[in-house]
Amino acid sequence: MEAIKQTVTVPKNREVTVKFPETAVPNETAEIIILFRGKKSLENKLAEMDLAARDDLYLADIKEIQSDFQFADSEVKE
Repeated sequence: MEAIKQTVTVPKNREVTVKFPETAVPNETAEIIILFRGKKSLENKLAEMDLAARDDLYLADIKEIQSDFQFADSEVKE
């Protein structure tokens, strides 16, 4: 398997053309994955953090993690 990564700017028509390398065999199956990184404003990120700070399941997870590691910081290696 050969992986090729290319980063492109999304054009106005939202279309891209894929050119395969010479090593690609005609009629061979190829998998194409498009990863789109949407932009979030700082305001949106802060709003999400504010929601998490009031989410019961999230807070319960944090408490469980704190409980699991409550003695880890006090352990001293000699």
